[in-house]
Amino acid sequence: MNTGNPHSENQAWTIGRLITSAADYLGGKDVGEPRLGAEILLASALKTSRLALYTRWTEPVDDQARGQFREMIRRAADDEPVAYIVGHKEFFSLDFEVGPGVLIPRPETELLVERALSWIREHPRETWQVFEAGTGTGCIGAALLKNAPTARLLACDRSEKAVAVAQRNFEKLGLAERATVIEADWMLLPDDTVPEGGFDLIVTNPPYVATTETDIVGPDVLAHEPHEALFAGVDGLDFYRRTVAEAPPLLNKDATLFCEVGWKQADKVVDLFTAAGWQVIGRWKDFAGIERTLQFARPG
Repeated sequence: MNTGNPHSENQAWTIGRLITSAADYLGGKDVGEPRLGAEILLASALKTSRLALYTRWTEPVDDQARGQFREMIRRAADDEPVAYIVGHKEFFSLDFEVGPGVLIPRPETELLVERALSWIREHPRETWQVFEAGTGTGCIGAALLKNAPTARLLACDRSEKAVAVAQRNFEKLGLAERATVIEADWMLLPDDTVPEGGFDLIVTNPPYVATTETDIVGPDVLAHEPHEALFAGVDGLDFYRRTVAEAPPLLNKDATLFCEVGWKQADKVVDLFTAAGWQVIGRWKDFAGIERTLQFARPG
């Protein structure tokens, strides 16, 4: 990408010209959503919003910002995720810190939040005790708390780095008083962290990519995002098996569980749960028509 001296072409490097040039360059490097990536990176370099770029389309960009943008584009062309480069990612209209070692929030996971919030609103209670396994950035739990004032959350992750990032995100969003984040191995929780009577709701987006299907994961994801947050055994179902076994002792008798599933996994996950006595309550597709969110009632 050429973002050097514009005078050779007697044309200033404006915001519009930089975005167009960078998007073409990233597209040539097979980077996904090159236009969006170029806009996010330039907005970060200019310390402004993506929307503001369009109101300043013909404004020239100074050498310092252009140099910073050029370095960002180079990193993106080398398959580094844009969210890691800028250090944050939007999810459910909230802004979350992200970084290497923590899975980047995906828009399809917003369906999981939407369905859990609908359930909470349709079944009002004085306090909702919610548990999230594998919290990562904390985006799912934070989106729930932000939109469900009666909810209190325990979130856990195996990664010390993820726990620290999630805690900072809850604090930044003003949710720390209703959220506790701990380091734990999936749903094997210390007894003193489980509320008396058990949780009312579990929500989770577990690792679900099969280790035999690394080819379905983009090169940027495979090279940079934490594999322990992506892969789950040879069939991708290891954490659903663990959930089936580990979740019931954490739940009260009227509790429910929401989980995200991967492409073509819904039927297999349903079979695992129902074989263990769980009842299917709901199945929902994302905007791509993929069954993405499932809801179960606990066995017994």
